[in-house]
Amino acid sequence: SPADENPEGAAQILIRLGVVYGSTGESQKALDAYGQALSLSEKVGNRRALAAVLNNLGLAHANLGDYEKATEYLERALKLCRETGLSGGEASTLHNLGLVHRAVGNLQMAGDDYGRALAIYKSSNSRSGQATVMHALGTLRHEAGDERGALELLDQALALRRAVGDRRGEAITLGSLGAVWLALGDAQKARDYMGEALTLDRAVANRE
Repeated sequence: SPADENPEGAAQILIRLGVVYGSTGESQKALDAYGQALSLSEKVGNRRALAAVLNNLGLAHANLGDYEKATEYLERALKLCRETGLSGGEASTLHNLGLVHRAVGNLQMAGDDYGRALAIYKSSNSRSGQATVMHALGTLRHEAGDERGALELLDQALALRRAVGDRRGEAITLGSLGAVWLALGDAQKARDYMGEALTLDRAVANRE
């Protein structure tokens, strides 16, 4: 079979397939694809590929609400990323761990995870990575009731998302800014941001 002849190539294809399933909300199919990619990567002994699969498996389990399994996979991914010097993978895994810690109500740990991820993205000059984590930190501040802190971080995330041309991300951040302004009691500003988010989201959907 093709997987026997080129297990590394087959693992990469399965990872991409898992990402596609994940993006369309088919989390169980994503899990199956990642599971196959995991066994192929283990067979080959490619630790960097293994780290990527474990990170994706962790996120897929988190999307299904199995936070215990998600943490287990993400911790394994984090260890491998650090051992193999994969700083981008480490930052991505820390961000995903932040999502899991936040989902189970541990906002302090989530903040620590995001902070570490942000430091890595800053040192590697990854503007899209910084935008993703700043957005996460901003919404975390909003959840904790620190609306001014949330505004500051979300404004920075918005500027970065615009700079890299991430229109979908821009729409998400605009929506979050609307929610913060609503919490601050400025209904007009909230409407403006949410309206802009909706318009942009529709434009992105139409282009796809």
